Amino acid sequence: LEEYRRFKAGRRLDIVPNAIRLEEYAGAQAKQFDRKELILGYIGRLADDKGVRETIEAIATLRRGADKSFRFQIAGSGPDEAFLRNLVRENNLDDIVDFLGPVFGKDKVRFWEGIDIFVFPTFHREGLPYTILEALASGTPTLSTRVGGIPDVIQDGVQGVLLDGHEPASVVRAIEAMLSDRQRLRDMSVAAMQRASDHYGVERLASQFDRIYRELLA
Repeated sequence: LEEYRRFKAGRRLDIVPNAIRLEEYAGAQAKQFDRKELILGYIGRLADDKGVRETIEAIATLRRGADKSFRFQIAGSGPDEAFLRNLVRENNLDDIVDFLGPVFGKDKVRFWEGIDIFVFPTFHREGLPYTILEALASGTPTLSTRVGGIPDVIQDGVQGVLLDGHEPASVVRAIEAMLSDRQRLRDMSVAAMQRASDHYGVERLASQFDRIYRELLA
């Protein structure tokens, strides 16, 4: 929005955010985080600028500190898959890092149901990733960065945690803080589902477009 405001100074600009079909997550309930081993997850393209390498390096650091309170599941495929698999082997993380491959449809919904925290320290020039909306709808607290439209959706400390950078050390600190406060995670899960319901359903998208077109035609 700020980029367009500089490009078209003085013009009226309306934001119409992406939306998802919330009915796919109608059966979702706020997560309880009551199991001993929580599951961190990533879903998306396995590319250099998505923060997956930084997450694996952060997990290696946590493991060296004897933290065994989590697993990491990676869903998706892409040009960096072989590199990431090798990175996991080099750091002896095969027992806690799983590569699931691409998931779609009901399998994707089950993926969101099964993870506890979405770890997405991207530094790609994102717009508004659908995975952020899916995380909200499924009640999954998000750890991400202040890139593109992400901070318009995730309120830092409410539905998740936003980092100013994507360095592994920052990811380590954020994961440690989130894993250590399960009541905070429960609150984030409830807040995520509420934000999805209030702002990111298809009905809201259709209503906004309807209003804008009617105003243009008036």
